[in-house]
Amino acid sequence: MKNDYSRRTVLKAGAGTAMALAGATEMASAQETGGSMMASDDLDPVEFGQSLRGFGVNLLVSDVDATIKFSKDILMARVLNTSEGFAVLMQGNAVWMLHADETYHSNPLQGFVKDVEGRGQGIELRLYDLDPDEAEKRARDAGYTILSGTADKPHGLRECYILDPDGYCWVPSRASD
Repeated sequence: MKNDYSRRTVLKAGAGTAMALAGATEMASAQETGGSMMASDDLDPVEFGQSLRGFGVNLLVSDVDATIKFSKDILMARVLNTSEGFAVLMQGNAVWMLHADETYHSNPLQGFVKDVEGRGQGIELRLYDLDPDEAEKRARDAGYTILSGTADKPHGLRECYILDPDGYCWVPSRASD
């Protein structure tokens, strides 16, 4: 029998982008109030995949646990779902997925990313409304690479550039004062 977490909820992500995610709001609320995270067998892959809409981000990573740790500790993300080689994360209204290399055995990208250092070259993963000063401090304290320290930019944002364990570039930012 499925619980309330199996319902589909539409989240507004960024500038009007909508993503459907299996009970993301309810899962996040359950975590905040001490409830349990959705168990891996509660997430039907076909139902979940067919529920997705709009624009999505899926990162192929060499170590899901290391990327979850970075996401929680540095980006202040919440883990909405995790199972062997897979995770769904959320920070603010942004939702993204992680897939371990071994789960992508038949994906055409596998040949491009296997044993490659600095994945995601040329892409910035931006999290708006995440304090860049605090994120940079957490990243420095934890030993992650800071590509560019926090600064006010001409486009009205205060931001910094941080590399995660696989070399993806995360840009926490907020409106400048």
